[in-house]
Amino acid sequence: MDSGVFPISYVKNVMSSTNGKLYLTSQRLVFKAGALQGVGGVYAGGVFIPNPADAGKAKEYFAISLSQITSVESGWANVTVQAGGQKFKFGGMRKTDEWREAIRRAMGR
Repeated sequence: MDSGVFPISYVKNVMSSTNGKLYLTSQRLVFKAGALQGVGGVYAGGVFIPNPADAGKAKEYFAISLSQITSVESGWANVTVQAGGQKFKFGGMRKTDEWREAIRRAMGR
């Protein structure tokens, strides 16, 4: 299962998120950042100065082993996964209840 054509967001905190795709395999939940990121920055004297940290987001990739997942919750346009003492929130999603159930089925629960 994958998140489809439109990117979703991995929400790290209120001020930071990364756009990309989410994949569910038989062993892992995988997030891969997309090449097109909303690059932030500031305007100073009429010149836009990009934030280099935002430009590096396109390199982000991680996989969560299904055996490490302790809970999966779906909300309006988001899915939250707890694994290994961390919370991973994926936003801007459609069919969140289907994602939650697919993850639980893949986990064998």
